[in-house]
Amino acid sequence: MTARADPPRRVRSRPAQYGGKTGAREARDAHRPDEPEGMPSKRRTPAASRPGPRGVVLGLGNDILTDDAIGPLIVRRLRDKFREQPSVDFIESNEMGLALLDFLEGYDWALLVDSIVSGTVPPATVRLFERADFPTTRGSNPHHVGVYDALAFAERVDLAVPKEIRVVAIEVRDPFTFGTGLTPELERASDRLVAEVGELVRERLNGACTNTESPKKSRGP
Repeated sequence: MTARADPPRRVRSRPAQYGGKTGAREARDAHRPDEPEGMPSKRRTPAASRPGPRGVVLGLGNDILTDDAIGPLIVRRLRDKFREQPSVDFIESNEMGLALLDFLEGYDWALLVDSIVSGTVPPATVRLFERADFPTTRGSNPHHVGVYDALAFAERVDLAVPKEIRVVAIEVRDPFTFGTGLTPELERASDRLVAEVGELVRERLNGACTNTESPKKSRGP
């Protein structure tokens, strides 16, 4: 089913002190596990440092805020599925705004996976947005910087951030309550969500994701 929808907006801040995440550069160094014990240490070079088209799949969310964990969960599972693909990195972050630029710098394309609460579609509905769908928006205070404000800033100061960015927005029910499990709707849909985001990654790796004017996709549970 194809449908247009308003671009998702962040409805919460990301308390970095709760997620236990590392900084952007540390995350790049640690985004793939070391070789098995007993093998020579061969930490793989991040895709942003390798030749050829380079991409990043960035899962945004906090692991201890119930459904807000869906982005990192999807990225963790896809990392295992794409272990042999050297041109794409899978990174988790609970950062937002300008802090995201460290994760995006040096890549040719990016796919951001995040949760939203619009209340207009059932939980586990997936919507896909292109960069052009997001106007510059202001937060509730002058210190808030949205992702597309951050990208505009990066362009003004000539940071090498991707020109091609897509956002996978997953409708959730509860991204606010402290907890380490998903709500039942998200848990039941988790395999499907991983498969759908994985298909987007395969399309991009195969060169199919080149049309930035494609209609917004909306897929329900």
